Amino acid sequence: MKPIQGQQPQIRIEQTTGIICEACEGNLFAEGLFLRAASRFITNTPVDAIMPIPAFYCVKCFHVNDQFNPTKQALAQE
Repeated sequence: MKPIQGQQPQIRIEQTTGIICEACEGNLFAEGLFLRAASRFITNTPVDAIMPIPAFYCVKCFHVNDQFNPTKQALAQE
């Protein structure tokens, strides 16, 4: 049976690697938002824009791993 285009392949849990918090080694995360402001001069809109950027944080210590931090990812790409 061929997978339908766009369908995710079946991956078993034992084929994955767990992610732990860089700060406390916790392994439970929740989703939060980074909010970034973009000037109206950049967006060509009448008012400044607010951009919500989803990220994961540790529920134990609230740390955001570097791999989930869009600011650190952007700096690493420069």
